[in-house]
Amino acid sequence: MRGLPLALILLTRVAATGFGIAAGLALLARRPAAVTLAKISLIATAALDVFVYSTPFFPNNRPPGDTPIYVAASLVYCAVWVAYLVRSKRVREFEGN
Repeated sequence: MRGLPLALILLTRVAATGFGIAAGLALLARRPAAVTLAKISLIATAALDVFVYSTPFFPNNRPPGDTPIYVAASLVYCAVWVAYLVRSKRVREFEGN
């Protein structure tokens, strides 16, 4: 697996990682839009994970038949964090300041 598709996926993964780091730094610095940035970052990460796991463009070492488990685990992980950011009283207080 080489070529343009792999390069585009790698660049997209680097961008999503950078976006996640920016969200983390914004949360650490208590910036006003930090929670929204974190939610968007988690959604982008989940979408990219599903794309990477379900297409043959990115090399993998998963055993045959395990892809649905990886997709489900990634979606559950991101969904739990987004739910926390949406429902948490502590996060609502953070957004208010």
